[in-house]
Amino acid sequence: RRYHYRIVFEECATTLYDERSFGNIFRALGDVVKALWILHRAGWVHRDISGGNVYWYDNGIRRTGLLGDFEYARAQTDSTLHDVRTGTPFFMAAETLCQRYLFQDQDLKEHMGSCDTSVPFFYNPLHDLESVWWIIIYVTFFNDDSTSLSVAPTKRQTAMESLFHGSLDFTERLLFLKDPEGLREARHYLSSTFDKALDLLDEFRRNLKTAYLDSEKPYP
Repeated sequence: RRYHYRIVFEECATTLYDERSFGNIFRALGDVVKALWILHRAGWVHRDISGGNVYWYDNGIRRTGLLGDFEYARAQTDSTLHDVRTGTPFFMAAETLCQRYLFQDQDLKEHMGSCDTSVPFFYNPLHDLESVWWIIIYVTFFNDDSTSLSVAPTKRQTAMESLFHGSLDFTERLLFLKDPEGLREARHYLSSTFDKALDLLDEFRRNLKTAYLDSEKPYP
């Protein structure tokens, strides 16, 4: 049986798509990571993190990020296979797009062009966190600073199209997440305003990759 809900929030907030302050976007995502920590500790995953359901709220007294749209949230102990892709492809984790684990001890080339689903796939908290990472990538790639414009807008456009094409092809996104060269190269075509953000993104990327590798090590 399915139920239809209409939920009205007391706060009138701005989605990250509409928020123009880079600082507010980072504050909002920082608060969302805290919210995800609580959600994950409770044994749940969100499964639909995107720029449209993360909000920045500022009423002059309280300033905070908010996380909404829990329609697809699910208990991690749910024994049903998480075989339905949920969320916006722009922000989906590479493993969610492919529906397989991609950080096991195998040559990366083995993953390209093939999604072997012989091993049951379950959505986990790392996939929520990777979606947060992709939101920051999206914000830095789709915006510019009028006082410090991109010196190579054509390269930036090409990178945007390869990473945010909206299809279920995970290849470029997986490479960008696994290989530090992607963010290094981004410094040559993004506004210098985003240099510190790129430092943060690379640290986030390294920690996320390490967590994936540790979680997907074969059992002894």
